[in-house]
Amino acid sequence: MTVKTTRVPALATAAEVAAFLGGDFSEKTLANWRSGGKGPKYIKFSGGKGGSVRYDWSDVRTWLDAQSRAGSA
Repeated sequence: MTVKTTRVPALATAAEVAAFLGGDFSEKTLANWRSGGKGPKYIKFSGGKGGSVRYDWSDVRTWLDAQSRAGSA
């Protein structure tokens, strides 16, 4: 028996993270967060046109978990 699994790439582009977060979150929002020291941890590769930013999906999940708040209705 063969089990088919879907592998999620370990690294995501800002566009992929913005799409995953949905709603009001855009690549520009992520860029603003990076410049302000907010948002998920990211990796910046040097070279090319100003480098390339990638996000590790585990860091995105960790950041999301840290945003969770218990509230009262």
